[in-house]
Amino acid sequence: MIPPASATDRGVGAAFLTAMRARVRESTAQIEHCLDQLDQSDLGWRSFDGQNSVAVILVHLQGALRQWVIAGVGGAPDRRDRPAEFTAAPPAASILREDFRTTIAEVDRVLADLDPDELLTPRRIQGFELTVLDAIVNSISHLSGHAQEITCITRMRREDAYVFRWVPRTPEEGAPV
Repeated sequence: MIPPASATDRGVGAAFLTAMRARVRESTAQIEHCLDQLDQSDLGWRSFDGQNSVAVILVHLQGALRQWVIAGVGGAPDRRDRPAEFTAAPPAASILREDFRTTIAEVDRVLADLDPDELLTPRRIQGFELTVLDAIVNSISHLSGHAQEITCITRMRREDAYVFRWVPRTPEEGAPV
């Protein structure tokens, strides 16, 4: 049995959830920035046969976020078909983007509505025994990792035409002096 949370624990739990929601927003903005630079053919591009395309990664992220956060943490039914995420023909760019935004909004809603006292509650997700906190950390780390992968693919695809989302402007930020 997990002891009841103290006021300090609740504060840390609430701060954790706020930080995870911020990480979701940051990773989503990074992905959206890349999508703004890619057309339909770019979304299906792979630099080698074993690499997933941006479209496949986005479909996979939706499946993972739905299974781990929306279902695993939030209690929605789990209807994930993981193998299909990698084999189904990806939808049109506009549908892919809208579906991704819908999934992210649902993830944010689950995190916003979660009581910090539930963070240590056990869950079984995709065959793993873990806590709600573990599920959130795993899911948001997974999202962040794929956001970096999408950035890398976008940079390879766009080459010198890639537009950086952030550029240091001051020495403190790391700009050249």
